[in-house]
Amino acid sequence: MNEPPRKSVKSWQEQVKAIAVRALGEQSGIALWQHYHEHFPAEYQLLISPRYALNDMLQLEQAKKTQRPGLSLIRRNQQQKDFRLHFYSLQERYLDEFIPVLENVSLRVIDQVQFIFHIGSAWKKALKGMDE
Repeated sequence: MNEPPRKSVKSWQEQVKAIAVRALGEQSGIALWQHYHEHFPAEYQLLISPRYALNDMLQLEQAKKTQRPGLSLIRRNQQQKDFRLHFYSLQERYLDEFIPVLENVSLRVIDQVQFIFHIGSAWKKALKGMDE
């Protein structure tokens, strides 16, 4: 008879947009989301949480602005001892370039996945995620 209202399930894209708006304000959040939302590869959407997508968008914007690679270190939750290391670059990079640096800080690569975002006609953005 009187059923409680159903909680609507947001798509991955809608969640990213909502997180961007909450973090950056409506105008900046929507602008950033509009710039990227068509370029998220399907595999990226399956593997990366919407909350980490905002960080990736901001890091890629920083790489574009500075024309320099960047990185972020993410711990998925407090119970896990593993971290996810994301490298951001405007050009494609290969794991062997990073191995010496990772070994110098006693990190070990467990898994690697690379996503390439083709945005605009002039440049591409590469995001390489590694579980450590």
